[in-house]
Amino acid sequence: IYSFFHDLSLKGLRIKYLDEEIHRFENVASLNVSNNMLLSIDYLPHKTRILHAYDNQIETVKMQEAVASKMIHLGLGYNSIKSMSTWIRPFQMLQSLDISFNVLCSIDLTVNALLDLENLSRLYVLGN
Repeated sequence: IYSFFHDLSLKGLRIKYLDEEIHRFENVASLNVSNNMLLSIDYLPHKTRILHAYDNQIETVKMQEAVASKMIHLGLGYNSIKSMSTWIRPFQMLQSLDISFNVLCSIDLTVNALLDLENLSRLYVLGN
C-alpha cells in the first residue's frame, strides 16, 4: 500500500518528527506536513520533490542530500528558522522557496546562502 501514494497530506496530526519509516512511502513526490509540531526535517521519502511544512516549529532542515538535491519547492513559512546558511546548499534544483514568517536574523546571510541556487525563481521572505 505504501507505493500507492504520490501525494501525501499529514496536516494537523500533531506529528513531532519524521523518522526513517517515512521512506516506506517510496513514490511520494509531494508531501504536506503543515500544522504539526516538527522541530526539524530529517527524513523524507526519497522521491519527494515538493514539501509543504508550514506552521510547525522547524528550526533547521537536515534531510539526506540525495533527497535535498532533487527538491523543487520548499514551503517552510511560519516556523522558527533563524538562518539557512548551514542547510540550504544541497538544494541545487530548488525553484521555489517560501520562508515567510520565520525569524531570519540577517538579510546578508540569507542572500549569501541563496546565491548558489541558480534555479531559484520564486522566493518568499515576508514577515522576517
